[in-house]
Amino acid sequence: MKRLLSAFFGLVCFFTFAQDINMQNGTFTRCNGVLFDSGGNSDYSNNENFTLTICPQNAGQTIKLDFTSFYTQSTEDVLSFFDGQTTSDPTIGSYSGTMSPEIIQATSSSGCITLRFISNAVINSNGWAANISCHEPCQIIISQIDSAAPAPNTDGYIRVCPNQQISLTGSGQFGTSGVGASYEWDFGDGTTQNGQTATFSYTTPGVYYVNLNISDTNTSNDPSGCKNSNLINQVVQVSTAIDFMGTAAVEASLCFGESTTITGVANESPFLTLCTPPFIVFNGIKAV
Repeated sequence: MKRLLSAFFGLVCFFTFAQDINMQNGTFTRCNGVLFDSGGNSDYSNNENFTLTICPQNAGQTIKLDFTSFYTQSTEDVLSFFDGQTTSDPTIGSYSGTMSPEIIQATSSSGCITLRFISNAVINSNGWAANISCHEPCQIIISQIDSAAPAPNTDGYIRVCPNQQISLTGSGQFGTSGVGASYEWDFGDGTTQNGQTATFSYTTPGVYYVNLNISDTNTSNDPSGCKNSNLINQVVQVSTAIDFMGTAAVEASLCFGESTTITGVANESPFLTLCTPPFIVFNGIKAV
């Protein structure tokens, strides 16, 4: 007996497992419950040949099966998965013995998964149990900068002095909907700011890469929502301070009412850095 239930919980389990499915021929619409082999609380039988399809309840969702146990006769009693509504759809994989499928998730437009189980005439085993859930695939999100002050130069760089204020406004291009999305600016110096508009400055001279990170409200795949798939990498160049040492008047001393000429000397303080942009990895994407 692979799943032992006490008598105390017998009545509760009737309601809890109302959405459970035992392996059989047929098509079911489910977004919860547990998928068992044909035996349920007992072992499956010999000479089984079942094809079962599970589809999500809503359009745009996909079925996910999370296996918590799996044991069949190795190489003989085989459970196969197909990415769609029939066994003619692409094969996801076939499993037997103690090689658990672990997590099986649909990727087809139907969102359905079809299972086929075939057992031979000898030896049966405990079978399997898998939690059923529905997931909504992530939409494509592209972040962008809509306005900047100061504006970028012809090279696309924003050039400022230390402590000079920068204002950026951004948005996202959403494959489905941006309602409820959250926005976070990453200024490349270890600081961030929330919202579509950000006002900030840098105290230290250098080159910084600014990005806008967006998360939507779809938590099916990530508790914090689906993310944008791109990097903006807006370059901000912060200059060094100018040294005015050497500035002097022609006349060393003046009386009231007299005038002189002052020659200004502005000495640049060079800032050396590697010009080749670094490789940055974002959500598994390497960008320059």
